[in-house]
Amino acid sequence: MELYRYSLIKPDSKISHNFDTLIKFNKKSGTTPNVSSKKYIFTTPYILYDSNEINDRLSITYFPRWRSRIQNNDVKIYNNIEVKLNVDTKISDIPKTWPAFGKFGGIPEILLEAQDDIQLVCHQEIMNGGAVEQWHQDGVGNYNPPLNIAKIIWAAVQANDNFVSPDKNNDEDIISGIIRENNSTILNLPHNNKNVTFSAGYEFRTFELYIKIWAAYWVDVKDQSTRIDVKDQSTRYVRYESIDPIKILPCKYPDCLDCRELFLLFKHQEELKKRYIEKLDDSQSCAYLQIYDGVSKLIERINKISDSFLFTHSEHVALL
Repeated sequence: MELYRYSLIKPDSKISHNFDTLIKFNKKSGTTPNVSSKKYIFTTPYILYDSNEINDRLSITYFPRWRSRIQNNDVKIYNNIEVKLNVDTKISDIPKTWPAFGKFGGIPEILLEAQDDIQLVCHQEIMNGGAVEQWHQDGVGNYNPPLNIAKIIWAAVQANDNFVSPDKNNDEDIISGIIRENNSTILNLPHNNKNVTFSAGYEFRTFELYIKIWAAYWVDVKDQSTRIDVKDQSTRYVRYESIDPIKILPCKYPDCLDCRELFLLFKHQEELKKRYIEKLDDSQSCAYLQIYDGVSKLIERINKISDSFLFTHSEHVALL
């Protein structure tokens, strides 16, 4: 199976850093995730030629300019829920990328375990690539929002009974998120018999950090039994909800350790809430409360979407 990696900057012949990480949450573990000890590189067996299609199918916030082929023959490969794959696994059986950042996803996604350097060959330039979107995660090198935003999303999710593990056992860890080294957050969670994917993009503007959060309510018809008459059984249906960007300002309270540093405050958020909950309003709220309230609003909207509404009032795209 040939595997390809798409990137914004021309990669070196070896990858030895900038790996991605999977995270797991447990209903009983509060907001503390189990971060995988493995490091991964996300690849796909598909060759795509148009950067706009790559941007949408991979659910990323930039337009790749380079496509490279993985040369290693002895790498371990997994799907995006960390189940090991065989080299003869059918592409049609490989889980697809989750919708995120307003994109549809839907391309087969394969994870390479990066124990040593990964060899890259055949660097081919994609002529219409190279741009980034507004919420593109760059320019926030002095901040560390991805994992902590995932914790806040999970805290909001825990307050809602509609989010369950696939086997209805809420005591087990579930693979739910990707933390990318380029500062992105993607968290996918079972919601009744569908999925909800939360994603967060960031923009840094002269001493101000803005956070944008999307919630995608979606289902791949191919993998679901439904009473709705759907002609194309290889279609993904996605309904997006989003909130206005959250402007993270320096907090007026010294105990917040300056909200521009963002989630240093997370470790003492309970103390902050007890101390200041009666004083905070929407314009003064610390970063944790602002994001938690925003995610809660998204969850309220998602909970109101019926199956029939999803299949008749959502965007849909054919799976690759």
